[in-house]
Amino acid sequence: MKKIRILSPIVYYVAFFFINIFNSYILTSGLLHYNLSPYNPISGNFLSFLGDFGVLLMIFMAVVIIFKKHRGKCNALLVITLILTLFILFLTAFSNMFSMFFAFSQLTSFKNPAQGSLILEYTIYILNMFKEPNMYVHVILAFIFIALRFFINTDYERAFLKTPKKLIFFASSFFLMLVPLIILNVTAKGTIHEVSMSGLYGSSKAGTYNYYFYAASETVFSLNEKPATKKEKENIEKFLESYLTDESITNAYTNTAKNKNLVVLQLEAFNNFVIGLTVDGVEITPNLNRLINESYYNNRFYSTAGIGNTSDCEFSVFTGLYPNGNDLAVFSFDGKNYPTIARDFSNAGYETFSIHGNDGAFYNRQVQHIETYHFDEHYDKKKLVQRMESRNETPEIFGDWLSDDCLLQESIHLFDEYNEHHQPFFAYDILVTSHTPFIKNNKIEKLKLKGLTELASSCLDYYHYVDQAVGHFFEVLKTKDYYENTMVVIYGDHTSSILRRDIQSITNKKYNDVEYQLTMQNVPLIIHCPTIFSPSVLDSHVRGQVDIYPTMVNLFGLKSQYTFGNDIFGEGDSLIYSPRTLDLIYDDYVILTASNKVYYLQNNKISKKKKENLIQKFYHYKYYNDMLMRINYFQ
Repeated sequence: MKKIRILSPIVYYVAFFFINIFNSYILTSGLLHYNLSPYNPISGNFLSFLGDFGVLLMIFMAVVIIFKKHRGKCNALLVITLILTLFILFLTAFSNMFSMFFAFSQLTSFKNPAQGSLILEYTIYILNMFKEPNMYVHVILAFIFIALRFFINTDYERAFLKTPKKLIFFASSFFLMLVPLIILNVTAKGTIHEVSMSGLYGSSKAGTYNYYFYAASETVFSLNEKPATKKEKENIEKFLESYLTDESITNAYTNTAKNKNLVVLQLEAFNNFVIGLTVDGVEITPNLNRLINESYYNNRFYSTAGIGNTSDCEFSVFTGLYPNGNDLAVFSFDGKNYPTIARDFSNAGYETFSIHGNDGAFYNRQVQHIETYHFDEHYDKKKLVQRMESRNETPEIFGDWLSDDCLLQESIHLFDEYNEHHQPFFAYDILVTSHTPFIKNNKIEKLKLKGLTELASSCLDYYHYVDQAVGHFFEVLKTKDYYENTMVVIYGDHTSSILRRDIQSITNKKYNDVEYQLTMQNVPLIIHCPTIFSPSVLDSHVRGQVDIYPTMVNLFGLKSQYTFGNDIFGEGDSLIYSPRTLDLIYDDYVILTASNKVYYLQNNKISKKKKENLIQKFYHYKYYNDMLMRINYFQ
């Protein structure tokens, strides 16, 4: 059968520009990407188009110059389009998981020793995303371009542009690329985007291909490393002065936990929607549900982690500061002079230690928990295993780490030993079993719940296991003589990264984009202390992980240099925002700063002036919060 070659190569060349620019537009516009808070397209569309057109023109003219025949040109453009589509799919998958775009600085995550062992599991997890519309739309466009190739008459003889014009167009492409980038940097000057520009912002304003070409150049040549000016340093000092701790501010809970022990349980990827949840007749978290009935519980508590996930959560909790969203704080912003909660407890005579069932080099905790966060000791997998083996006990290993149940029971052995020192202690337990993508484990009970997606089912299996581990922990802890003198704080560190269809299969509820983002950022906060929270307290005021530090300072009567965040028991709103999407979260509404829109949770409308004031307050705070880290102020 004779092949149909009816279309001029010009059609394929035009399609090359159209399909690749449309791919970029779909990604940055947020039309199909419910995890993102897109920027207002009106001001950015033209420049974004211009920047991407410039990159594609540069590539196209290079192909035209290198290949003499139309066959070679068309084949080269086909390969290049497939590569660009893979890049767009990567950014899409990344945004599905993390609600933000990739940044080259995030490659530091591969410093983690066990990161490579999760590649297979994450690959399966990403392949599962191809059921999402925002993935297959890009794939369909690529298939259209492939199919179109079979209709192109590559024997077309007419020459395409003479050499002088080729060179002129090639040179013009750089001008088209540079104009949006220059405008991007000029308009970003003096704003939060100058200090820590996100990939979504840069792509929305200068074009996806254009911005990442620029960002790669910045990374290779270290162009984004700018020392602070004298004026910037002076402004930072003024900013810090406004956050000096005012010890005259008190409330009903001030000093109520003074001299008590503090134990913190940080639950891995644990979302709040599971609390009180029953699916197919099975109560998912029965132990946490019972604990809430004798504790303080906040059901509007939000993760303030950026791309660093667990390590960013620890940064927020320990310092009261926000990570900038783009960079892993533990690798990019370490320093020996941070004011931290562990340092304050040490100054108050406490013994402080953190516990994690993984390699001590994971997120460099064996160093950073001592030098940056000022714990006296960090117990990693190796130390914990040695302790158990010295008692002829067999550690329970899940993958590369200790199981949560094993970790928590060994923690109680440590509490017993520290209690004998007749000094109060601050213990920080980092749980890990429910780490996405939920590696298959025969020791995790399968609940076999009906009507759920596969990922949702695995998520609830692991949550149920974590709940059992916490229940076992409290069962043993309550037998100890120091239980009455111990406060236990429990919270989730960050989103579980399950997709919208997964959570909808669990809750049997439809979510719009903002509701989904809020639900996934919402993590539980439980503060348990029998002598303080009796009867139980349910709090629905918006609070976040940055508020834990000042709350503990108030409860335990600690001396702290700065008060970032807000005391959870204090009056007024906390400044809670997502470092990933830059959405501001309040009791009655969410302000989407990227698009300048308000999503109302209640009918309490706010004026345009109030909205602008709240946004400006946020911009001011984030600018200096991120500047503190960019210049390594606490180094």
